[in-house]
Amino acid sequence: MPDFADALVSIQGREQLVHMLAYSVRCPEVAWFAIERLNPLDFDESTQLDFMIVWHISKMYWTEYGQVPPQHYLRSMSVSVLWQRGYQEPVYHEGVRRLVDSIYALQDLSNNDYGKKLLHAFFNDIFLKELKALSEQPADRTDIIEEVAQRHRRLSVSEIEQVDPFDLTVKPTFPKRTPTGTTFFDLLLGGGLLPAETIGLLGPSGGGKTLLALQISCSLAERQHYVEYFTYEQPAKDLQPRVLSCAAKVSSTKILGKTWDQMDSTSRQKIEEHATQRKAYLNLLDRSSEGCSISEIAGHIDKRIRLGKKPMLVVIDWIWPLVVRMTARSDRRGVDERKLLMAAMEDIKSLASETGVCFLVVHQLSTEVVKKSPGKKPQWFNSAEAGSFAWFLPYCFAIGTADPNGYCWLVGSKARNNATKEVMLRLNGEYNRFQATDKSMVFDVARQEFVNQDDVGKMPGMPGKVTPADGEEDEPPDADSEDHIAGIGGLQA
Repeated sequence: MPDFADALVSIQGREQLVHMLAYSVRCPEVAWFAIERLNPLDFDESTQLDFMIVWHISKMYWTEYGQVPPQHYLRSMSVSVLWQRGYQEPVYHEGVRRLVDSIYALQDLSNNDYGKKLLHAFFNDIFLKELKALSEQPADRTDIIEEVAQRHRRLSVSEIEQVDPFDLTVKPTFPKRTPTGTTFFDLLLGGGLLPAETIGLLGPSGGGKTLLALQISCSLAERQHYVEYFTYEQPAKDLQPRVLSCAAKVSSTKILGKTWDQMDSTSRQKIEEHATQRKAYLNLLDRSSEGCSISEIAGHIDKRIRLGKKPMLVVIDWIWPLVVRMTARSDRRGVDERKLLMAAMEDIKSLASETGVCFLVVHQLSTEVVKKSPGKKPQWFNSAEAGSFAWFLPYCFAIGTADPNGYCWLVGSKARNNATKEVMLRLNGEYNRFQATDKSMVFDVARQEFVNQDDVGKMPGMPGKVTPADGEEDEPPDADSEDHIAGIGGLQA
């Protein structure tokens, strides 16, 4: 993306405006930016009617033919459009002819960077006018902030970054994965987290999504990496006992329902030791009853970066309450929540890329998958509400339904080259963490639980039918299922 720090901040007079339009009409490198971002209605019809009409014709010609419109075509079509709009006085016709002639009379339009700076300056003028208009509207400030962010994204001049992988003039450095310390998760990730990546985490309701996200966060904090944890479902105060139990490996029965003085001294000592080690590295951000925009997340991350506390990980737990609140806003009522979920994920991925921060986005498994037995492995594409959720992410993981003893699958993502694609875990609710198991487990269909191979069929009176735990593969999604249809719709939208 080019640096416009030294760019023009405003268009100074008609001459610069003519030059801006000339670059937009005649220079392909600038024109493609203008076609995408510059709207004919961005010109003031009362004072810039000629610019509005000429750009309207030019934009249509570029879109249709992909090349510079001929001067004679632009002159004649501009006059024709004026007639159609009711501007039949000769003064208007002469105005567009003069503007077209001025555009094509300019000789040196080789400085594309200057053309982009002119376009940037014009967008800056428009943005300031729109910002003033928005400030005068009787709307909630959250709505205004989100609207400002959207308009800022539209009125921007940026380039697609080009990288020649064989250009070794500057010797490349490749990012190294940072281990989270949660070994089984690092194993599936191929070593740990990478900056700027967005990871999805699916799981059943009450099946350990938050527990795993907190376990990863605590482990990173232990290694003195900053973590920002946005909780959109449970209040932060409700999560604190689970965090302390997980970090200090103290049974939750020794914490819940007790005051600090009522805890036994051993538990207090362990909690204090682990809390001191992790203090100031994990922030729980309570959005359980409010929070309806990605912009506030972006603002908080920016603040942390400016304080020199750039997060290693940002957790959004979970994404659906945020999306529901976004649709409840006055300017988005009636918008399909599934489509808004996809838009929110695109914004999160852009934010991760811009800040170089890794995101972990928590979402629910499809109800169809949750209803299946624990022996059935979930897949990374089995998301609820919008089946295409995971397709837009580079990495996504799914926690399976746990059996009565807490054993369940954690299945790895698409496009992974790791030898390990899934692991079997035990959800230990008492200590608020998942534990890896090295046992050779199989799923006993009769008992509906995972057991050691030697224990199969030992239940009295039961045949002990066995299905190998690693042999149950998920069948292709049902073409008639609601989640599958939603996913296809999301991809086509």
